Amino acid sequence: MENVDPVIAFVLGAVLLLFGRRLFWLFVGAAGFVAAREFALGLLEEVSAAAVTMIGLIAGVIGAVAAFFLQKLAIAAAGFLAGGYLALELVRASSPELAQVGWIAFIAGGLVGAILMAVLFRWTLIVLSSVLGAALISEALPLESVLKTGLFLVLAAVGVMVQARKAAAA
Repeated sequence: MENVDPVIAFVLGAVLLLFGRRLFWLFVGAAGFVAAREFALGLLEEVSAAAVTMIGLIAGVIGAVAAFFLQKLAIAAAGFLAGGYLALELVRASSPELAQVGWIAFIAGGLVGAILMAVLFRWTLIVLSSVLGAALISEALPLESVLKTGLFLVLAAVGVMVQARKAAAA
């Protein structure tokens, strides 16, 4: 999440981490924002950071509005975008030289995320929103790679546990 204010990324990540299941529209908007920014950064090399952020915001708003009116489509789209983003980040973290073909990982992860969201909506939403929130938080902090990975794993686990506990109590 380069070029995004770390405070915004941290706050958005924390909200997704703890409340992603309950704030489905925010999860869909955040997934749209993150995915659109990543695509804009990859495709539009000489565009300002403000323009890339604006592209992300527009996609995020469209996603959040779609979550209200087109819930089934928004569920699949959010699963695709979040799964794609997470697969892309996994490829980048494990093998930077494969970043050139990151779009393949994005599509594969996206398809898995969309299918999981359609079949196992509640649990997939809990896991994907926790993982996306953990990714935003860990990327917002200026830590070394190993610490970011450890923080990411701990935060993702905490997010799943908190949201699962809230889901069971509801």
